[in-house]
Amino acid sequence: MQAPQPSLQEWNTLYRAAIDFWQIQPWHWVDDTDLFGVKNPEDDEIGYCCVVGALGEFLGLVVYLGTEGLESYLKTQMSESPEEDVLSTAKCLVASFEDRKFLQKADHDVIKRLGLKFRGAKSWPLFRSYEPGYYPWYLNQPQVCFLTHALQQAADVSLRMKINDNLLTNSEKAQYLVRIPERSGSELRWKDEWLSPVPLEREKYEAPAIDEIRLQRIKKRGLRPAGIWEVDFFQFSMPIQEGGRPFFPLCLLIVDHDSGFVFESHLESKDRHKPEFQNHMLKVIEETAYLPQEIWVKREEVFQLFEVLVSRLGLKMKQVKKLNQLESAQKSMKSFLSFGKI
Repeated sequence: MQAPQPSLQEWNTLYRAAIDFWQIQPWHWVDDTDLFGVKNPEDDEIGYCCVVGALGEFLGLVVYLGTEGLESYLKTQMSESPEEDVLSTAKCLVASFEDRKFLQKADHDVIKRLGLKFRGAKSWPLFRSYEPGYYPWYLNQPQVCFLTHALQQAADVSLRMKINDNLLTNSEKAQYLVRIPERSGSELRWKDEWLSPVPLEREKYEAPAIDEIRLQRIKKRGLRPAGIWEVDFFQFSMPIQEGGRPFFPLCLLIVDHDSGFVFESHLESKDRHKPEFQNHMLKVIEETAYLPQEIWVKREEVFQLFEVLVSRLGLKMKQVKKLNQLESAQKSMKSFLSFGKI
């Protein structure tokens, strides 16, 4: 079910909160490692707020949603390429301040309807939702309301940090300062609490059902094992749009270990990739008319996906530290996308 769209009044409240936040310029004294939380009044989810802009390149507030978002923040802090990690793994809401040219028509339309004017570099508010596997997208009504609260409370915390630089210091390392809403009639009052993140519930892995008839047909062909295949899948760097929000598909590569020949490359959405990648593994076996002597993978996620299928075919699969031919093919693909040639 699609979330409702913000009203003009809700947009106005968000833009006013963003303008107030920009006027404070908290990135001059708040660092991107100064993390604090804001609890959503509607669903009690905590957004972990990160003020960015100390380096002057990207100004704004990033609100990492829930424990999943917090984990993506922590991974980003340890990464050598944080921008790429945010694009592929973050679950967050972002209020940034950009040059006019970076806004889209939809952004300008809202600003025009509100009668707002902005001038100068990095002064135009831009609001986006980030979700793993999806392209940064426009906010819906619940997101607009929560980001408004987050900006307002981030301004409050930032101003207090200017006076007290130990505001976020606590003896309990696993706890964060969180702004908690309390309803008083139609109004919200906010207070500080030190809270530990809610434990993240890991999804239990479920392998897709195997096409038994297809497996029996392959076995009856009496194909002999020959060669080694390197197999992996990764997030493709270019988004695809199929009517709704653009997404970053997963790309399956099956590469011959000796020659580097790419048997298969296939793009699929995260929602459908498991059965489709199994299907394409069988497709390569059927079309090449031989079975690999071994299948090499690097990551546990890939091993789990193909483990049952490979064992049912009587093949061997092992995890290795490097997939040299596959990584070379992946590098060539990225080079082609970046420069238009290999």
